[in-house]
Amino acid sequence: GLAELIIIDLSRSSQLTVLERARIQALLDEIALQQSGETDSATNVRAGKIIQAGRIVNGQIIQNEERLRVDAAIVNTQTSVVAGGAASENTLEQVFAIEKAIVLQLFDSLGVTLTTAERNAIEQRPTRSLQAFLAYSRGLGLEDQGRYDEAAQNYREALRLDPSFGQAAQKSTEMSAAAAGAQMTAVSVEANLAGTVEGSIAEKAVAGQAPPSSG
Repeated sequence: GLAELIIIDLSRSSQLTVLERARIQALLDEIALQQSGETDSATNVRAGKIIQAGRIVNGQIIQNEERLRVDAAIVNTQTSVVAGGAASENTLEQVFAIEKAIVLQLFDSLGVTLTTAERNAIEQRPTRSLQAFLAYSRGLGLEDQGRYDEAAQNYREALRLDPSFGQAAQKSTEMSAAAAGAQMTAVSVEANLAGTVEGSIAEKAVAGQAPPSSG
């Protein structure tokens, strides 16, 4: 969830092109670089080169009871050299303040000067409910695993806890559609076509009686 917020806020600058986490996750899955749900710096740099990213932001979160410390590093994918970073520590309840501090430090390290409008957009919090954010974060993890129905349930729970949580509403709709799509099979598609013009054409095609292509 924290990574998602950082991506969204970094995307607010017109000076950067930020790759969506879903695209990176798909790549990591495809080339089987994940180990126990974690990736090391070398893995991230390799992935960055493949997707033609100039720089990768990675880091770690350390929790000590009710306190969180977040460290982030900017890695040049061509040289593998760390070129700046960010760090912030606060209580768990201040997770959004931690995220904002990290993002602003990253912009400084990247040499990005924000406009007033961009800075104001970054200062906006997606939700005031920590519990809603945690449910949203669980949904992201389940989505990465392809468990769309469970992910949708968590997004709906986040929305229940905070009806103004716009990102949760959007994700809930997307995952409900993905869950329905994942359950589509050849049999269910054929059943839905039964009795329709398309179904009739398909049946004739199987029997070698398809109409001419100009039809």
